[in-house]
Amino acid sequence: MPASGRRLRTTRILIGALGFLVSAVFLVIAVHRLDSRAIGRVLAGARLWPWLPAAIGAYLLGHGVRGLRCSWLLRGHAHLSLGTGANVVVVGYAVNNLLPARAGELARSAMVSERTGIPFAHSLTVIFIERILDGLAILTLFLVAAWLTAFSVPWLRLPLWVSLAVFVTAALVVLVAAALPGMPVTVTSRLCARLPPRWQARAVGVASSFAAGVSAIGDGRRAARLFALSLVVWTLESAMFLLLLPALGLPFEPAWAMLAMAVTNLGLMIPSSPGFIGSFHLFCMQTVAALGVDRTTAFAYAVLVHAAFYVPVTLWGVGALFRYGVELASLKGITNLVRNLPDSGQAAGAPGFVVASLPRPAPPRALRLGRLLASVVDAVLPEGGGPEVRDEVATFVAGQVQALPRRLRLAFLAGLGVFAVRVRLAHPRGFAAQPRPVRRALVDGWAFGDWPPGRKLFRLVRSTALLAFYEHPGMATELSPLPARVASERSER
Repeated sequence: MPASGRRLRTTRILIGALGFLVSAVFLVIAVHRLDSRAIGRVLAGARLWPWLPAAIGAYLLGHGVRGLRCSWLLRGHAHLSLGTGANVVVVGYAVNNLLPARAGELARSAMVSERTGIPFAHSLTVIFIERILDGLAILTLFLVAAWLTAFSVPWLRLPLWVSLAVFVTAALVVLVAAALPGMPVTVTSRLCARLPPRWQARAVGVASSFAAGVSAIGDGRRAARLFALSLVVWTLESAMFLLLLPALGLPFEPAWAMLAMAVTNLGLMIPSSPGFIGSFHLFCMQTVAALGVDRTTAFAYAVLVHAAFYVPVTLWGVGALFRYGVELASLKGITNLVRNLPDSGQAAGAPGFVVASLPRPAPPRALRLGRLLASVVDAVLPEGGGPEVRDEVATFVAGQVQALPRRLRLAFLAGLGVFAVRVRLAHPRGFAAQPRPVRRALVDGWAFGDWPPGRKLFRLVRSTALLAFYEHPGMATELSPLPARVASERSER
């Protein structure tokens, strides 16, 4: 492992260890002089119905609004549907709940970059803007609630002023960069003028992605809409805190809920263990106790809120992450498959770009995918070639599918089965029985549509089929110049 890799790994281990240490200290402080049996009795006597389901519903609805905000921040640069945006947000939360060092932020950025095609630095800027909006919205709700309840706690004043200074300064930087889009690139270029060209180019590229990311703020009206959406997000999270107050016999006070939500989330800025165990409980408990609730009930309330915060979003995020991981693994396997195809053995200096040799018809085992796959292959191929060439191309694709690792092959077969069922619902005779123009339109609807799994499902078929078709010896003289459709296929790859 290179020295830089070892240093990065050591840094991550140290940050993770620091987080666990902080969580342990906070948890010890929180449970100090508390009777665990008394806490258990309070939780056992909690009235969970209907308060817990309602609280979870409000919290998950807030993640839907977060997904909408994420898609708004990417508007003009990439399309991200509401469902995908919500899944991206939830994956980040789930990863933060399971892994140390705030790995969820990087996971979200990587997922946005992969889903939309924008640079990683651009997607990281979007996450940065979301965090600024979150901080300002939380502080706004805290100030409103503190004014309504005359809430004043000495130990909270310094963290509050520090948080306010950090978020306001960051917001001003983003607003200036949005108003002057050329400034980040210009300043970075001047600061890095004496660096080696490679590092200078990399720094300018990051600055350019940052400028593109902050451009999502746009004018003041758009910034106000994004801030209003952030207020909705954190009002819904406050609703989760609010709906769990009556479950433990506490008063149904919206201001109490906003205070507990705000102080707890500001406390989560401190590095801690995955799931924010310890820090969540301490700050939530201390806030409720400062409002006059006994510490035992306050800690039990923190445990209940943390469970509503942790379990549903982690389950949702793990499910979304599993689906995303399967898609990403399938794409990686397909990419490696095409990259590692055998050399054609073409003589050195011979004209043309031959990537792979096309085998003769494979034995029957490689053709188990049958008529459906052959019809799909025929649909993605352009005109020409004759029946013999097209049959050999279908044989080649079937062989490559059979050569996939078992997990990827099963995923591909499952996706192709879903496609066949969807087609049969609209066309009872099935896909293979349709005229070729109809089959081509059906395949293109998935291969070039807005649904990422559909695009990735047909990437294997399109890549290998077109590769085999244009490298087939029988097409050497027929195809000159290269058709525009193939050029677009290759540029996409």
